[in-house]
Amino acid sequence: MGSSSVNGMMLWENEGKEAINVFRLSDVKSLDKLDLESWMEWKSSLQLILALMDLELALYEAKPPMPTVNSSPEDRAKYEKWERSNRLSLMIMKHKISSSIRSLVPGSGTARQYLARLEVMFIRIAKADAAPLLNKLANMKYDGQGNVRDHIANMSGLAARVKAGGIDIPECFVVQLVLDSLPPQYERFQASYKVNWGLEELLCMCGQEEEFVRLENSERKISAIPGLGPNNEKKYSFLFTR
Repeated sequence: MGSSSVNGMMLWENEGKEAINVFRLSDVKSLDKLDLESWMEWKSSLQLILALMDLELALYEAKPPMPTVNSSPEDRAKYEKWERSNRLSLMIMKHKISSSIRSLVPGSGTARQYLARLEVMFIRIAKADAAPLLNKLANMKYDGQGNVRDHIANMSGLAARVKAGGIDIPECFVVQLVLDSLPPQYERFQASYKVNWGLEELLCMCGQEEEFVRLENSERKISAIPGLGPNNEKKYSFLFTR
């Protein structure tokens, strides 16, 4: 009985390890390839995934001294953990970067240095793109396709990229750009706007207004048009108009 309990514990531990490995693999697969448009979101997702996998150590701590014959078990364990974190973090980053970007960033050094090089490159790109992105933000319009909240979120993300490029945009200015981007169906909503609303409040209130607009647009006036069927029976057709 004792033996079976031990075997059962060992089996449970092995199953747990397999489940963790599968979970980690699914995490890596969920990380999109880094391209020129996705730096901030990609970096945030990478840091979260590495933290969940207990691999973030090499991103935040310098390489510890290499163990010697006189090193303590604790120092050896710390070095091995950092080495594993560094090796796997580099592998994941390089695997999840598009080939066009990978060719622009030197691959030598630690995971911490590699991530820093990526950040420097994207800061330079953001600065070069800031003015064109601001112009794009100022001219965005919601055409009624898709969800108005997604439209606002897209404008907010674009504003964040402009800020990352060194152009400081007050939130109230972004809110006004969002209001100006809405079609005539939102005139009542635009008129009810309060100056203390931020993007979060605007997102909530605009979602409610979108539902109202959708219901309003779905209303139809029904007109009955009399006519004759194939056997001269009286038949009505219905004309739906706004």
